[in-house]
This record gives sequence, C-alpha cells and structure tokens, in this order.
Amino acid sequence: MPLPNTQETLRTDFTRLGVVPGMTIMVHSSLGKVGWTVGGPVSVIRALLDILGTDGTLVRKR
Repeated sequence: MPLPNTQETLRTDFTRLGVVPGMTIMVHSSLGKVGWTVGGPVSVIRALLDILGTDGTLVRKR
C-alpha cells in the first residue's frame, strides 16, 4: 500500500509536473485520483498555493 500524500510530497509532485511560482493554473480533479491525502483537499490546495506564491493564480473549476 502506498504512503499517503502530504502537503510536502504534493508540492514536490506539482513542481515536477511543471508548476512554478507566478503561474495561473486551473484545476479540475478528483481527490480519489490524487490518492489518500493527509488533510484532504485542503492540503492539495495549500500545496498548490505554496508553489504559486503571491503572484500566481489558482482557479478551481466546479
């Protein structure tokens, strides 16, 4: 069984995918596809916002 995602591991994964500070990104995802995450969707959002910084924009599609 794989280890759960954490805010730190998600930051690493998103950075490897090419997310960088200052970007504008739109996210539409299923938490089930991300996998078990400590802190749930809040950790995913915080990890993305940490990378994007104050100059980046995170858009969530409903």
